Amino acid sequence: MARNIEIKARIDNIEALESRVAKIADNGPTEIVQDDTFFHCEAGRLKLRVFSEKHGELIFYLRANQAGPKESFYVRSQTDEPEALRETLSLAYGEELAVFENIARCILLTGLVYISIEWRALGTFLNLKWYFPPVSHHSPVWKSRTTYWIGSVSSHPSSLKALMSTCSRKRGANHPFYRL
Repeated sequence: MARNIEIKARIDNIEALESRVAKIADNGPTEIVQDDTFFHCEAGRLKLRVFSEKHGELIFYLRANQAGPKESFYVRSQTDEPEALRETLSLAYGEELAVFENIARCILLTGLVYISIEWRALGTFLNLKWYFPPVSHHSPVWKSRTTYWIGSVSSHPSSLKALMSTCSRKRGANHPFYRL
């Protein structure tokens, strides 16, 4: 399974944030609109993300329900028939748990960090995801890295800066992302 560490924060002043994020991005902004539908799933979370009538993806992921940085393990499968897949999943797993329609995202990338500003009915959010190469969750390397990253963030009063400094270490503290 692929994995990432994610931080999501509600934002109040989108204009100030957009300009700061744009300065550090290597790619973007790319704007997308999507609908997310969540289904009953005892083993984790199952979400169908629809971009258009002909493009969607089914995402299964494992993530703890906790505040602050969250580690996710996930598998994504592309589909060119998202509505047929939605019907199949509804029949197999029961009615949808939640549907979030018309989520607009402005996506930017800097290195291995995915930055999105997300507008939805619940509010406006900054979403940061650090992507890591797949590593077995039984591996001692995985355990030590995860403990270090999560420990760094949890013990620092500014979770966002702590995670940024940990993940930006190879680029050094002067990298623009560190100063966000």
